[in-house]
Amino acid sequence: MTKKIVNSGKLVPGNVKNARDVVGEFNYYCGLFFPQCSFSKKMHLACGAIKEYFVNGAWVNNYFQYGFYGKNPEERANFMTWRKAVKFIKKMNGTEAHPVLREKQLFNEAFSKFVKRDWIFMKNASEADFIKFCTKHKTFIEKPNDEQLGAGIFKRLINENTDLTKMYHEYYGKSIVLEENVLNCDTLSELHPDSLNTLRVSTLLNKSKTKATLVAATLKMGAGGNAVDNAGAGGLSAAINLDTGIVSHKAINYKGKRYEFHPDTNKAITGLAIPAWQMVVDMCKEAALVYKDAPFIGWDVAISYNNDTEEYIVQIIEGNENQAFPLIQMSSGEGLVKKINEINSI
Repeated sequence: MTKKIVNSGKLVPGNVKNARDVVGEFNYYCGLFFPQCSFSKKMHLACGAIKEYFVNGAWVNNYFQYGFYGKNPEERANFMTWRKAVKFIKKMNGTEAHPVLREKQLFNEAFSKFVKRDWIFMKNASEADFIKFCTKHKTFIEKPNDEQLGAGIFKRLINENTDLTKMYHEYYGKSIVLEENVLNCDTLSELHPDSLNTLRVSTLLNKSKTKATLVAATLKMGAGGNAVDNAGAGGLSAAINLDTGIVSHKAINYKGKRYEFHPDTNKAITGLAIPAWQMVVDMCKEAALVYKDAPFIGWDVAISYNNDTEEYIVQIIEGNENQAFPLIQMSSGEGLVKKINEINSI
C-alpha cells in the first residue's frame, strides 16, 4: 500500500514572469489576509507593498506575511525580506548547491551521528539488505534522493501479501532512499497525530566558524489530516523561546490566521514545553560544526520516545541550506536582521 505525502507549493519570486504575475500574487495574498477588502483598502495595501519592495526588498508575500501594513519603519527594516535573504544566504552559504545537504544519502552518511533511524539507498542496495529492512520496518518512507520541499515522498506499508522480491526489483538502481518511519513523542503527536511534527532550528556560525548559535526555533505542525507539517500543505508554525524551549507565540498558518489551540485537536500550542529541549539545542549546535561550508542551516528535528528505555530520541531529519525566512519570522512576528548581524560579527 502506498500513501503519497503531498506538499502544495505557493508562488515565490522565482515563479514570477511578468507584471501580470505580480498582480496575481498580490491579489492572492490580499485575498488570504483580507478576504473582505474594499477597493480603497486594496489600493492602500498595494501602494504599501510597492514602497516596501523598494525600501526593504520585501516581496509581495513578505509584505502580508510579516504584517508590514501594521508595523513602523524600524520594525519593517529588521525583517530579513526576500531581497535581504537572497543576499545573506549567498554570502553565508555561497552560490553553489551543497550536495551533502540536498542529497539524502550523502546527508545521512555525513550526519550519521544525528540520524537515528534505519535507512537504505536503493541505487546499490542488495536484495538481502532490502528484505531485512522491510522485515524490520513494516512501514517506511520513500524519498527521492535529491528532491526538495517534500516532493515525491511516499509512505509505504508492508503486509503479508507484499512480494518483497518484486518490490526490490522495482526499486533497485533508482536514486531513492527508504527510511524508517519516525514517530513523534506523545507531546508532539497529540497536537496532530496524522503528521510528523518537527522543529525547525536555525543555526549560524560566527565569523571564525568556531561557534554555532541558535538564531530561531519553530514548532511545525500538520493540520487537516495532512501527513506533512509544511506550511504549503496547510501546516501551522509557532515560535519557540530559545532559552526555555517553551512555545512563546500563537501558531500561524500561511493565511496569517493565528491559533492558541490546534484547530483539529484543540490541544494547547501556546505555552507548550518542548520535550528534551536541551538535547535539541546541543545536537543542532554540534551538527552545525560538522559542515562549515554552509554556516547558516535550518535543521528539521524530530523528537520520539523509547518506551523500553524511557528516554527521548532526538534526531535530525534534514538540513536546509536555503531555508525560508517566512517560516522562522512569521510565527514570532519579529525580524532577525539585528540578531543575525550580531552573531555574524563575532
